[in-house]
Amino acid sequence: MSSQYKECNLLKFFIFNPEKFGRTEETEEEKVISFWPEVTDTDERMNDIGLCEALITFSSEFARVPPTSCRTERTIYMFLQPEKGWWIIMVLQNPKLITKDDKSGSTNTTWKPDDLDENALLTHLGRIYVQFKLFNGPFEYILKHHPENFREKIVHGFRIIDKYKPEIEKNDIFSSLDGIHFLPVDKNVYLRIQSVINDTENTFDNILYSSFMYKHYLVWSGLEQEEMRGIYKYVEEIYRQSQSQQGNWKTAYVEKEIQVHHPTIYLGPDNTPCYLILFQLNDCSFALIVEKKNEMENAIPPTFLSQLTKLIQNHITLISKIISEHAKKISFDEGFRYLYFNHMNLALKSSLERDTLSTDTIRILNKMHNDFENNAQLSEILISNEGWIVGRKSDQREFYIVFDEKSANLLEINDEVKKLSATYFRDIFID
Repeated sequence: MSSQYKECNLLKFFIFNPEKFGRTEETEEEKVISFWPEVTDTDERMNDIGLCEALITFSSEFARVPPTSCRTERTIYMFLQPEKGWWIIMVLQNPKLITKDDKSGSTNTTWKPDDLDENALLTHLGRIYVQFKLFNGPFEYILKHHPENFREKIVHGFRIIDKYKPEIEKNDIFSSLDGIHFLPVDKNVYLRIQSVINDTENTFDNILYSSFMYKHYLVWSGLEQEEMRGIYKYVEEIYRQSQSQQGNWKTAYVEKEIQVHHPTIYLGPDNTPCYLILFQLNDCSFALIVEKKNEMENAIPPTFLSQLTKLIQNHITLISKIISEHAKKISFDEGFRYLYFNHMNLALKSSLERDTLSTDTIRILNKMHNDFENNAQLSEILISNEGWIVGRKSDQREFYIVFDEKSANLLEINDEVKKLSATYFRDIFID
């Protein structure tokens, strides 16, 4: 008898609005705003929309809050209403265990719906919308300012689902936390970067915020954390693809080896349109948020961009050398397997390699994180699996350690956790 475990699979992702569109039988198809993957069969799309509308209507009879999920043996539907009347639906096939009788060749499929973390999936769905809104604006904003082609803009903006698909299907603690990796720097390096940022912002008063990254590490940022998370993912993806020389990210232009990108983004509760001007040289990324006069302004004034690039060219060339030398002196190998996350600043630090963790270990880590999220009084969890897994939470910080030695006793485990906490995390978990 042999067996194979298959993770969940993202099947469909669609957006519809039954309040503003398709309110008659003749125009019913107009309520479908976007559907992934592209489906030419109208009946298939409308069947999915009809099912979701029925579930929404049915649940509204019994609850004051909109539905968030619906499970079947083989699939799970995740619901998100980010704006009144606008629904985003994500449909996944549940994980499954396929067993095969080696003698007869017959197979048997056992579906594992409980292996999916609904809270994590709903978090994914919310972040996909937040990322869309950051670079496109809310649905109502798009409808108001681009009534003629709002559908095309929404469909184009949600092409990001192709990039999110692998993370959704992994459905592990790393994708649930979706944290930011910070690079620790000494005082001299920090002050040099701060000096560059101050000089740039004082020279150009229309710069609202700045941030600086080295490789996929964030070094400095003046943005709100959630907005920085979205920009961090954007910059990280551009850096990754620039290293592999692949992908379809547009480079606005290249001047003296500096790559310059400048998409429009929407910040704050008022969704203020701004330019995100990103300068990349070697392993450094300097992102500036620049005020945009109005929605109809289609391009950054060439004179301003030229002057800004000239100033950044001098700064980033120097900083690149300094921070590269600094990074060589930093050791990222602590010698034990752990994951640390700070909800206050989204800092994620880990020596766990997700590809080397077993399915059981990933499931346990997911469960621990979910328990911490749902029980504010819970501060410690200890589970014996292939070895020992310890989870601790203090205020807004979570700390997980994976011990491979199953023979270790609880006293030894507790002493080791205290020692590691004191060594690496400044006693924040010491009683």
